[in-house]
Amino acid sequence: MGLQSLQAKLRQRHKHEMGEDEKYNIFEQLTPRQMQVFKLVGDGKTSGEIAERLCITEKTVQNHRSNIAAVLDLEGYGSLYYLAAQIRLKKQDNENT
Repeated sequence: MGLQSLQAKLRQRHKHEMGEDEKYNIFEQLTPRQMQVFKLVGDGKTSGEIAERLCITEKTVQNHRSNIAAVLDLEGYGSLYYLAAQIRLKKQDNENT
């Protein structure tokens, strides 16, 4: 599932919470710590590497990954990694142009 289709799906689900012209950013639903974990997942870091970098346990990283997947309506770690990596690559492309 690509970023646009994910945003459209979440926009539809939360339509009752926002006005018609209001932009909806799916990542506003994540906590700052979840965003840190999400970005590190996109960088290809393992749970152990993320835990070490953020000074938290590996289990806490796994909990964050599960919560992120639930918020973004993703199934499994592979979908989370795919989305995070896709966003990272798109950001790199934008920086290089």
